[in-house]
Amino acid sequence: NVAHLREEIQAILGLDRRWRVALAGAGNIGAALAAYHGFREQGFDVVEAFDRDPERIGQPFGELTVRDLAQLPELAAANPFDMGVLATPARAAQEVAAVP
Repeated sequence: NVAHLREEIQAILGLDRRWRVALAGAGNIGAALAAYHGFREQGFDVVEAFDRDPERIGQPFGELTVRDLAQLPELAAANPFDMGVLATPARAAQEVAAVP
């Protein structure tokens, strides 16, 4: 039964539920990821966008507002995310990933 097999594979991969995603990096890469409707269709909802660039913080980002990356730990503690996506240039990824 192909339909049943598809459902089982989706459950194994976690695609049978909604995932709350925090996006770190609100530049070109982050904007492209947030705007991609395929993620939403597969159950990945970008619920927060973070950046450390003062010119981006507080700016609209689709339906969100870019928050200061320093706020990530506080916001994650209050309302946990299921996953985080680093949308930064490679040279900044390690530093962004180390945010407590």
